[in-house]
This record gives sequence, C-alpha cells and structure tokens, in this order.
Amino acid sequence: MKTKKLLFLVLALITALGSCMAMFESSDDPLEVYGNADWHVVSLSIFRLPDKMAYTVGESPDWSGLVVRKTFSDGRTNDIRWGDSINSFEYFEYYGYEISGFNSSSPGMQTITVSKKGKSATFTVTVM
Repeated sequence: MKTKKLLFLVLALITALGSCMAMFESSDDPLEVYGNADWHVVSLSIFRLPDKMAYTVGESPDWSGLVVRKTFSDGRTNDIRWGDSINSFEYFEYYGYEISGFNSSSPGMQTITVSKKGKSATFTVTVM
C-alpha cells in the first residue's frame, strides 16, 4: 500500500512540475503556455504611440515608447512594450510580432502596422 501511495505522489509531483515548467516557456501566447483553448488573443491595439512620430527622409525608425496591447477572449490584457529588452526589435520578432509599413525614402503620411498571428493594429507617422 505504501508503494502505491509513493508512486502516486511521485507521479503527481512530476505532473505538477511539468505544468509549472510550461508557465516559464518563452512564449507569451496562453494557448502555447497553458493549453487553455478558452484563452486566445482576440485583438491587438496601440495602447501608447511611439515617442517619435515625425521623421526626415532617410532617417531610421525609432519605436521607443510604443506599447502594443493584446486583449484575450476572457477580457484580460497584456501589454508588450518596445524597450523592455536590450534589443527591442529582436524581442518583438522573437515573440512573433511584425512591424511594417515604414519607408524613410518616401515622404508623406505612412501607416505602420503591428501584427501577430493574423491580428493587427496601426498608427500613422510622417516622413518629411
């Protein structure tokens, strides 16, 4: 009887440890981390615009200050901030975000799109 209890305890501990380890995986998508089909991203929005919104022709983009908000199907939100890591572009790219639409050689208003897994949000910058 003690052997069965010990075996049950060891299996329960292994299962619990596996669940805890999943929470520390390098993914910010609840479906990938928790495996809960009730939690999924329903929208992306620009929660805070970048600090720099006007550029000169030939200038590189600077998305410092940008905050993208994910809204989940259960109403929770999660903010992803440009600048939360040493190299923000690699951070955004690592988590599957794409930023497109900037062309510093073309003057005018430009719509910048932040997207991930079919969801997107936009904002406008000016190139002079």
